[in-house]
Amino acid sequence: MERDDSCRISASTAKRAGNTPSAGQIANAVVATFGDIHTILAPIIGQEGVFALYRRSVFICASRHTCLSILNDSLEKDFSGLRLLLAQQTSDTATTYGDDLLKTLNELLISFIGSSLSERLLQAVWENSLSDTPAQDTSS
Repeated sequence: MERDDSCRISASTAKRAGNTPSAGQIANAVVATFGDIHTILAPIIGQEGVFALYRRSVFICASRHTCLSILNDSLEKDFSGLRLLLAQQTSDTATTYGDDLLKTLNELLISFIGSSLSERLLQAVWENSLSDTPAQDTSS
């Protein structure tokens, strides 16, 4: 993945999570991003196709972050397990895990459909045009 994509994805998560976010806000931001990706890609590759990309992203990232391997056993299509796992981390760790999952999914999509089409499809997600208000912390 190009460095611009990586920076754009990290910036998107940071913008959605708000200033000095809690792990819960980061979790909500990451899950909202996955939701937006689902909204855009499901009409093109189907809901199962989007979920397959998410499932593969978790599998790949779990080799780098063993804590994520717990998600392999019970992946929910509403990303609730991911939200809970990220909310239980420190803010820095939640950011690292969330960004890695999103970047990995983006890399997988690029490998399937190419960078030009992937960028056009997900541009709105990375620019936060679908939901550009900071995520609320609902983990209390």
